[in-house]
Amino acid sequence: MSMVREGKAGVWIKLPIEFSNLVNPVVQEGFRYHHAEPDYLMLVLVVQENSGRFKGTGVWKLPTGAVNEGEDICEAAVREFKEETGIEAEFVKILAFR
Repeated sequence: MSMVREGKAGVWIKLPIEFSNLVNPVVQEGFRYHHAEPDYLMLVLVVQENSGRFKGTGVWKLPTGAVNEGEDICEAAVREFKEETGIEAEFVKILAFR
């Protein structure tokens, strides 16, 4: 959790139902419910921007951004996450798309 204390965070936890006893400690660390499925609960830790209009404001938000023309959506997600949090990330899979 040192990233949170440094003002950089962007962490999702997919908590399998068999580990539901860990919900309370995870929520106490700052995670919030995102969505639930029959076999897991997804929790998210929101981010504070390193750049952009919310930089230095203390505002917590979900990572957002725009995909550049011709840019792969997976590459855009990694780029935007790095731009907003300063954290190197790896794209694993899309959980939801609207």
